[in-house]
Amino acid sequence: MKRTILLISIPILVILIGFFALDKKQTEKKNILKIALPSDIQSFHPARGHDNNSTHVTKMLFEGLMRKDENDIPQPAVARKVDISKDKKTYTFHLRDCKWSDGTEITAHDFEYSWKSALNPNSRFVTQVPYFFYCIKNAKACLSQEKPIDALGVKAIDDKTLSVELEYPSPYFLEITTITFLLPIPKHIAEKDPEWLSKPNLVCNGPFKLDSRRHNSKISLLKNPLYWDQEHVYLNGINIFIIPDTLITLNMFEKEQLDWVGSPFFRISYDLSFDILSEKLDDALIYWFFINTEKYPLNNKKLRKALSYAVNRQSIVKSVFNDLGNPEMSALSPPLKLTDRPYFKDNDTQLAQQFFQEALDELGITREELPEIELSYAVGFEIHHRIAQAIQDQWRKVLNIKNVSLRREEWGVYYNRVSEGDYDLGFMGWNPYCLDPYFFIEVFRKKDDMMNKSNWENEAFKRLLDEANHVLDETERATILMEAEKILMDEMPIIPICSLNKRFAKNPKLAGEALSRLQSVDFKSAYFTSSN
Repeated sequence: MKRTILLISIPILVILIGFFALDKKQTEKKNILKIALPSDIQSFHPARGHDNNSTHVTKMLFEGLMRKDENDIPQPAVARKVDISKDKKTYTFHLRDCKWSDGTEITAHDFEYSWKSALNPNSRFVTQVPYFFYCIKNAKACLSQEKPIDALGVKAIDDKTLSVELEYPSPYFLEITTITFLLPIPKHIAEKDPEWLSKPNLVCNGPFKLDSRRHNSKISLLKNPLYWDQEHVYLNGINIFIIPDTLITLNMFEKEQLDWVGSPFFRISYDLSFDILSEKLDDALIYWFFINTEKYPLNNKKLRKALSYAVNRQSIVKSVFNDLGNPEMSALSPPLKLTDRPYFKDNDTQLAQQFFQEALDELGITREELPEIELSYAVGFEIHHRIAQAIQDQWRKVLNIKNVSLRREEWGVYYNRVSEGDYDLGFMGWNPYCLDPYFFIEVFRKKDDMMNKSNWENEAFKRLLDEANHVLDETERATILMEAEKILMDEMPIIPICSLNKRFAKNPKLAGEALSRLQSVDFKSAYFTSSN
């Protein structure tokens, strides 16, 4: 591998020496995969750990009814087979014989308990992203307490049979069962011990189990000998280091102290890693700015469109990402696109200026009276800072807006502030959990949904989403969703910027991993070859 020379401070060297001394000799001969995450996980609980770091680890520890293969297609996992009714509204899962890591049999009752706990407002583990459950019969009504939780369309017929009734035909439902939020938890443990997640012998059912954890430092996993398919788990374990500094991760990879660097765990500056991250793959990640549509003057649609049309996305892709991305004039990233035709023209300065003047007229103010517009983003992502600077400069040149300010904050502080609506424009990388366009735009159905940071909703948009849910023909469904996306791009509650290729590098001896077009990689059947 090509060497990279980096200047590292004394404290960071101490950290590196500690990692090397503790782990290199101990893991090289034990068939242990070594990866890094930029920050610690929020929770081991499948329904609560909704951040990317948590989902990476949760999928190693827990397994659902289905598991995706290397082509992102759901395959039987805990369920050995599934029967689907002719109307596509009833799924009957037949579970295989498999055990929790403490030796207890996994049953359909575990799934019923887990899903009902996630949708029970009185549960401490109620999900923060409920829209993945909405296709299940009575899910919304249970969450809003209009109906008791027992009305949820999920029922264990017996220990090995789970019946799921849906509100409407959902072609993506099997894929949803692979998402962390629908993974099971052990009913026999969780209902007796509220603190079970913090116990060192965490009970799980995935290909790996928890060995040890040092907060903000390291998570060690070992192969789970009771996993039903453990004969196809070739690693002895996975060591996960918590390293917020991307320079350290690059150094460790160069020194062969890590087996993977880059996507989906880190988004590293293209300037730092252009020669190192040589592997590339299509990715569903898209960058956009949420716009607070309830805040004056951004509640004016024409102003939002003016700001979007004035952005030169091609210039950003070239200068920030070395042309390893795509300018996006759509809410959907390439793997999910409904049409190849953009909804507007990139860097349409003439139309941007026209919309800007019309917005000022509607607002009854002059250019000089326009309130300050603040671009917010998280500290620690140099890419975010450079994009914000570029847009700040483009708006000054195209629209002659001089009062655009930048605001950088720690991720947790920034995310909470945006979630509470205390912002103007907030920059985020947005990645779907499901490879279906419905789930990308479903985020904007209700303004009070936690994931809808724009505080925008539209009745015509909602009607189209509802209509798409009751259509079985794929072409007709795509046409309806395209009309919904058209409304979204006309109203402009977000400013799409660009999509990116997945960029990473891995140990040349590592093979067998299943790398998704989403932000995940499955190491269940990964292994090290004997030669380069």
